[in-house]
Amino acid sequence: MGPCILKELGTSNPVKREILKKPKVAVLGSSQLIFSLKELGFDLVGQAEADIIISDGSTFSPSTISGKSFVGIGSSAMRAVKNSGVLPGLDYAATGNGHEGLIKAVVNDHVLTSGYQKDELLYTTWGAWITSVPEDAEVLATFSNSDDFYVAGWWPKHEKAKGQILAITKNFEDSTITLFANDLAFRAHTQYSYRLLANSIYASVGTEVLKKGKGKVNGKEVKAENNKADKSFFEIGRDRD
Repeated sequence: MGPCILKELGTSNPVKREILKKPKVAVLGSSQLIFSLKELGFDLVGQAEADIIISDGSTFSPSTISGKSFVGIGSSAMRAVKNSGVLPGLDYAATGNGHEGLIKAVVNDHVLTSGYQKDELLYTTWGAWITSVPEDAEVLATFSNSDDFYVAGWWPKHEKAKGQILAITKNFEDSTITLFANDLAFRAHTQYSYRLLANSIYASVGTEVLKKGKGKVNGKEVKAENNKADKSFFEIGRDRD
C-alpha cells in the first residue's frame, strides 16, 4: 500500500504518512539468526516470497534477490557476495571466525542506522572488517580510530581493525545489498544490534517513514527527521556514569 495523506490530530495541517505491510523475511544461515528474528516477531518465509533475505551463512545467489533487499552478516556472507562478483570493488579481511569482542564504533546518519548515536559500542564475533568499498556504496559504520577502540573480549591482532569499515549498503539493479562485518544476532545476546536488523527489514517495504538521517533504499532517496526516542534498557546501561 502506498503513501497516504492524513490530518494530524488537533490541526488542519496535512501530514504525509506511509502504511507499512509486515515484511516477509527469509533466512539463510544459523539457527541463532532464525531465533533472533522470530524473537523480534517477523514472519519467516521462503526466498521466493520474501521482501528481504538475511544471511550469516556462505550462500548467496544474485538471481534470488531481484526486487528484494539482502543483508549479509559476517565474513561468510561477505565472502559469498564478493565471490559472486555483483559488487566490484568489494573486499574484506579477517583474523579468524570466533575472534570476538566489544568495540567502539562510529555510526553514520542513515535510514538503516536510525536510532543509534554517532559513538556506539557494538559486538563482533567474526574478527572481520571491510577493506574496499564498491563505487557509490554508502558506509554505515566504521571501527573507531582511537587507540582504545577495542574494549574487551578475545580477538588476537584486533589492532588491524582500527579505523576500518564495519558496514556498508549498496544498490544493485532493483535490489539493495547491505553488509555488516560484525555480528547482529550472536546467540541472541546482541539485542542492542537488533535495531540494525529491524531497520533493514522495514526499509525493504517502505521508504518514506520518518526516520533519522538519510539514505537510498532500492534506488530511492530517503530523507527524514524527528527521530527522537526514549533510551532503551541497553542504552541506559551504556551511558551510565
